[in-house]
Amino acid sequence: MLEANVGHTLSIIFGLSSGIMTLIGLIAIFISINSQHVVGKCRELLWELMNMPYEHREYDEKTFWKVRRNIELYAKLLHGSKITKIVVTLAFVAIIAVSFIWLATIIALRHTLTSVEFSFVLIAGMICTAINVSFSVVLLFLNKIKVVGEFPTVEQLLDADVHTDVRTLTLAGMTMRAEFSGSTAVLFFPIPFKNIRIAVKDGEKIVKLDGENFDYELSDQGYGIQVPLPYKVSREDPALPHFRLISETGVVSVHYGAGGGESSHFPEHVIEKKMKDINSYFYQLAQEKLKRKLERIAEIEKQIEKIKMEKEKMLRKSGRGS
Repeated sequence: MLEANVGHTLSIIFGLSSGIMTLIGLIAIFISINSQHVVGKCRELLWELMNMPYEHREYDEKTFWKVRRNIELYAKLLHGSKITKIVVTLAFVAIIAVSFIWLATIIALRHTLTSVEFSFVLIAGMICTAINVSFSVVLLFLNKIKVVGEFPTVEQLLDADVHTDVRTLTLAGMTMRAEFSGSTAVLFFPIPFKNIRIAVKDGEKIVKLDGENFDYELSDQGYGIQVPLPYKVSREDPALPHFRLISETGVVSVHYGAGGGESSHFPEHVIEKKMKDINSYFYQLAQEKLKRKLERIAEIEKQIEKIKMEKEKMLRKSGRGS
């Protein structure tokens, strides 16, 4: 009678657990297909960002908003779906519960089995439990798109000092829209890049983007920061200032064309240069500034010498006249 009751109880327990495990298997298939689709889409977005410096030679508003759209969509996909996270968590809890029921059932049957049989069943149950737990951990990782696809985080894509397959510094130069007003330029970016040092050609000051020090955050214009210019600029100037974007991954020169009366300007040329060491570039920049200062001093000395000579001539003439 006891054996019949035990067999009946085991049939019910394993029937229920089999139903739950079958349901979890279907959930795992759904999550796997969903993750595969999201991973494929993220990879497409990354490839598009990687190829933009090669494919886009016209830097305009379309490129500006395309970079922003791709990054925002990439961030959303990496974050994952809330419903999928809930389903994965429930499946994880269900697997752990079924494994616990199996072990509890085996322990409850220890009085109906010999020591050898109990040991064998217990070891088999522990192995099955370990497999179930391992599967549940894999199931949790299926919802982590970054881990599955080995993708960089959004923070890494925005950081110009981080080496990734996406050339962040070049993308920043391609999409840098400038508005000039007197001796100040407002530079707009589609996304909040960080660790970019902005230097104006012939300028003394370097402005660094840290991702949070933007002066403007406008939904229809992007993220803007004010940069002082070494001289005043008007909309009709034949040549607008050139900028250098500097990071540990390299240097990008951004050239703008003529003013043409326009208030907003996109780059005409973007030239990138790889640097092995950013300190060597700053040393070179300091050398150039020192050279310009020495040239100015030499010009001033020439002017002073010229004034002295003219003064001596005037004194000589006045001496002859007397």
